[in-house]
Amino acid sequence: MPWQGARSVSRWSDDKAIKGVARWQSIVREAAKQAHRPWVPRVSAPVSVAGLAARAADARVLVLEPTAATALSAVPVADGAEIVLVVGPEGGIAPDEPRHPRRSRRYAGARAARRGRRRAGRRCRVAAPV
Repeated sequence: MPWQGARSVSRWSDDKAIKGVARWQSIVREAAKQAHRPWVPRVSAPVSVAGLAARAADARVLVLEPTAATALSAVPVADGAEIVLVVGPEGGIAPDEPRHPRRSRRYAGARAARRGRRRAGRRCRVAAPV
C-alpha cells in the first residue's frame, strides 16, 4: 500500500494517482506472469499517514529504519499475524511527522527493523584530485 509522508518527493493528485495506480497494476500483473505466480498482488491508491494507521490497526507493524538495532530477518513472524511493513520515503520518515508510525497510539507496539547488516563505523576514503 503506497503512502505519502511529509518527506515524499512526489505528490500524487487525483489524476496522477489514477494513472500511477493503473501503471503499477500493469507492472505487477506482468511481473507475476513472468514469475509464474499463482496470484497477482493487489495494488491500491496512495493513502495518507492516517489511512496507513487505520489499515495497520489490527496488524503487527514493522517500520524500516536504517539505524534500528533489530534486523528484519530476526523479527519473529511465525504466529500468522498480518504484517504491515512501513517503508518511508527517500529522506526517511520525518521525526516531526504527524502520527509518526513509531510515536502514534494507533501504532502501539510498532517495531523498528533494518534491512541487512548494521554497518556502524564504516569509513570511506576518497582520493584527492591531483
